[in-house]
Amino acid sequence: VTEILTGELARGLADLTSPALAQTMQSIYHNPPAIDDAALEKFSVVSICQQYRQLQRT
Repeated sequence: VTEILTGELARGLADLTSPALAQTMQSIYHNPPAIDDAALEKFSVVSICQQYRQLQRT
């Protein structure tokens, strides 16, 4: 998860307690982070398929 929640998205990481998770969820809900296309690109179908193809070559 820390690989995905980087930069401004790291605000979505919470301690493993119910109060911390609730506070983080409320914060994200009331002030959602901006997610740009470049951040999403590494999780696109094309990008994921390329990563799997690279595994065959190693």
